[in-house]
Amino acid sequence: SAAVPVPALNPHAFRLGNAHALLLCLLHRAGNNLFQTPGLGDRLIWLYDIHLLVGAMSGAELDHFRAMVEAKCVGAIALDGLYRCDKLFPSPPLAALIAIRSGTSRRGQAAARMD
Repeated sequence: SAAVPVPALNPHAFRLGNAHALLLCLLHRAGNNLFQTPGLGDRLIWLYDIHLLVGAMSGAELDHFRAMVEAKCVGAIALDGLYRCDKLFPSPPLAALIAIRSGTSRRGQAAARMD
């Protein structure tokens, strides 16, 4: 239901919505750092994608992202990736998302202290 049409590609083509795309980027980063070479998930181009996604998201999309993170219990993973991105590409939307995310759960606060 959150898929976005891409008519320029094909009338029947769809892509992930921004909230799902951001969550996928953060999970992909964590998976690469955990199961591949440490730091592989921190490729500059991937972190820049996270920066661009957060900057392009509406308030409703950010709310949807936060709800998914809570529902899937991946707050620490999301927060770690957002912190890493913020170190290289600081922006007001990213800082606001981190502030909200880190204050919503004990897991988020623990991840913030580990940074």
